[in-house]
Parts: sequence; structure tokens; C-alpha cells
Amino acid sequence: MKRLIPFVILLLLAVAGTAQQVFVQYGKASFYADKFNGRKTASGEIFRNDQLTAAHLTLPFGSMVKVTNLENHRSIVVRINDRGPYVEGRIIDLTKTAARMLGFVDQGTARVKIELVNGAAAPAAAAPAATAPESSRTYYTFIARRTHPKGFGIQVGSFRELSNLMNITDKLPEREKKRLVIQAAEVNRIRVYRVILGQYADRREAEKELKKVRRTYPDAFIITY
Repeated sequence: MKRLIPFVILLLLAVAGTAQQVFVQYGKASFYADKFNGRKTASGEIFRNDQLTAAHLTLPFGSMVKVTNLENHRSIVVRINDRGPYVEGRIIDLTKTAARMLGFVDQGTARVKIELVNGAAAPAAAAPAATAPESSRTYYTFIARRTHPKGFGIQVGSFRELSNLMNITDKLPEREKKRLVIQAAEVNRIRVYRVILGQYADRREAEKELKKVRRTYPDAFIITY
């Protein structure tokens, strides 16, 4: 039986990155948490934190990218095999080994410059996802309306694919679905969908609820609308 999933959509357009003849990009780098070790990446490879690989929103899989920490001027070359990061302002997610070599494991992020070293230009967009076979298709019914939330919310996920968005909302308890907000944002010309719970006028109230939410979603965090 089809399940009716009510949610509300907030449209937010971020500033898109600019393309250059030779691909150079500035922004923040972060690194994967240990829990991702052994999981499958967007390219189909198994993620290993001891390798020099990275996630980027648009560069083709297999691209070799030079990453320079602008704070200490250390540089390494990594291979793109995953998609992300989906946090505004971050341009690349590295393995912990790569982050350690660049010297920013302790602070978590670093201001970096990335340069494509095995190609002349950046792609206009990410490679399209493969079409799902008939047997794997799932259908949903939902109601959507625009809203203008205020105060604070708790983000529990961020996705490029609507199917992943629907999967997580489908698994939420009915109580959570009633206070769900979906934020549609554009980051570096890539549309992402952020799953946010609640609208709290007081940050202390949001922090109290965050402790409960993290029992199910350990990476959840508070956002400001």
C-alpha cells in the first residue's frame, strides 16, 4: 500500500561556482569519519581511509586532483572516486590519511586550493546516474507546499537523489514526518536536498531535542533557518 508522506519544501539557491579553462577551486576541505570505512562510494568502489582518494561534486571519477593546504602549503595528489561534500563552503572530502598528510586532522577542516592535474577543463556537471532497472523502481505519494520556517532545525541528512530522500522520509516515525522540512539547495551547480526536523524558536530547545535525534542519526546537527 502506498504511504502518504507529507513534507514541506524550502527553496534556497546558493552561489554557484565558476568554471575556468583550467580547473582551479578554492574552499574548505574536510575528511571522512572512520565509520565510512568499508562502505561503497558513489563510483562503486569500496571506501578505504588508508588510501589517497576523495569526493567531489562534479569532477569525473578517476580524476587526479592536487590539493594544497593554504595554511601550511603542504600538497598531495588524490583520486576522485565519490560524490560530495554536501555542506555549503566545502569543496572536497578527503580520506583521513590524506587529511593527516595535509596536516588538518586535529582542526577537522582546512582552507585549500584544488587543481585538476590530468585534464584541461572542469566538467559542466556531474555524470548522470545510471537508469534504475524496472525491478528496483519504487513509487511514493506525497504532499508538498512552500513554507518560510524560522528559528532552528535539526538536519539529519543531505542527498542528491530524490530516491534517497524518499527512502529516509519513508522510514521516519509518523511523529517526525509531521514536523519535517525539506530544503532544496543548489551547491556548486548541483541540487541537493536536506532533511530537517522541527522548527524551534529557542536554540536550547533544539539542543535538547538533538540529543534524542542523535540516538538514531548520530551525525545530526542544528541549523538556522
